[in-house]
Amino acid sequence: MRSNRGSRGAQIGFKKSITLKSRHGKTKTEELPLPPKTVYISFKDRTCGNKVCRMLYKLFKIFYVCFWFYFSPFTILFLSYYLPFIMSEYSEQERVRPIVDAEIEGQAQEIALVML
Repeated sequence: MRSNRGSRGAQIGFKKSITLKSRHGKTKTEELPLPPKTVYISFKDRTCGNKVCRMLYKLFKIFYVCFWFYFSPFTILFLSYYLPFIMSEYSEQERVRPIVDAEIEGQAQEIALVML
């Protein structure tokens, strides 16, 4: 395998030969380029617009990873246990509140009568 170095560090490799045969019996031998293993463009070699787009890409990627992979699953797990607890507490509170209010009012009247 032979390799040539591109202008920005990408390596282009060639297979030795590929033989293609047609239906008519003709053969053709070619060298085909392989895709580079890595492509790297340093930040200082980029244009101004490309630098801005790269920074926006990084910001969106950070938001995407933080929200969808960390915050969202934690929130769903938390809410799946917390919401039923809250709903049951509020429904319980609505049933018990009149009884508690009546008891507090009755105790207040008893205390007022004892103090007189």
